[in-house]
Amino acid sequence: MSYWRPVVNAILYSVQFEKELDDQVVDRVAHSLVTEPLATLTPDEEYQALFEGLLTRAPLPALVQMPQKPAELREFLSRVAARMNSMRPWPTLPFLRLPEESGPLFKNATPVARISASVDYVQARISRGFYWGTEYGIFLPLKLRSGRIIGMFTPYWDNSDDIVLVTAAQDPDPNAVIDELLSVTRIDPGRVARLTADGPGESVAENGTSDSVPPTSEEEVTAYLQRVLGTQKAFDVRESEGVWVCQERPDPELERRRGQEIAERASRGLPPEPGGGYWIYGIELDRSSWDETYFGTGQIHPKPWQVRIDLVSEIGHVLMYRIQAVSRADPPREPIDHHVTIDKVTKKVDYRAAPLSRFLIDAVRQITHPHYQGEPWLTTTTFDL
Repeated sequence: MSYWRPVVNAILYSVQFEKELDDQVVDRVAHSLVTEPLATLTPDEEYQALFEGLLTRAPLPALVQMPQKPAELREFLSRVAARMNSMRPWPTLPFLRLPEESGPLFKNATPVARISASVDYVQARISRGFYWGTEYGIFLPLKLRSGRIIGMFTPYWDNSDDIVLVTAAQDPDPNAVIDELLSVTRIDPGRVARLTADGPGESVAENGTSDSVPPTSEEEVTAYLQRVLGTQKAFDVRESEGVWVCQERPDPELERRRGQEIAERASRGLPPEPGGGYWIYGIELDRSSWDETYFGTGQIHPKPWQVRIDLVSEIGHVLMYRIQAVSRADPPREPIDHHVTIDKVTKKVDYRAAPLSRFLIDAVRQITHPHYQGEPWLTTTTFDL
């Protein structure tokens, strides 16, 4: 089976708003493919899909509209494959998601732990999605670095959405299974209880390691974010009407590079590229489980949409624009792709079949406002919103 089409679609989707497919973009894409493989693929399967597709000149999928010519896209994909190859030996990944067809492996599974959390919580903590609507219910099969095959299933208990953690084969040391899972994910140990013959045992969290206790100071908020995000970045933290508001501090090196780019573009009479912004985290204070509130709130970019607007056609005094946007939120929202028409005489905007929203109104304002300032109708633009 060839994975050329899904792999290329995923790559092009991730770079569709890049101005240039330069070496920096190549490095980012190659690193992502090696360290965070797509769906159930391995880095080797991704590489082979690119290598064989380029070698046989397989047709480029047309799902993602790209401004580059096919020859340019093939050259870009070739550089991605070459960069992946230069990164060998590839790191051993902490776990791989197994295909949905692996369900029968768990026919004689052994339950080892109860995870008191929702599917959304676990997905956010391991960056992998569960399979839904299967004959096994909602489940996620994983192969750990040790070779252990584990699964998470729900529902399992009556009147509960808790998740049962199982091993596909009898493991002589169930505690090692739990420890390995917790060591490579961000699941709060305080939510995991070992299963014994008499039912759930004690939480596996040691004193002071659970993230379910609300913070009481700015220092605790910062320490928590650094721990769950796996980062040493600093945060500006303030309390506002029952919510901890935590904003990532600017990186001096990134700010310096951003300033150089702005100056370089200004020297050529060009405006700054859209971009910038830092993650903001909001955590409600009146919840008993702080981490679930955090992941329910999610990560919010000050300008969460990357937008591209293109003039598609001009018939008489009617302009048709295409408005596309990709989400910068985590987890990301569905991409936006709408068409609107504007009458140059009456200035009336027809949103056509698009549902009217604050986003769409603000995007259209980016088209109409420059015209009201005496500028010609724009033909293409990109910006953050």
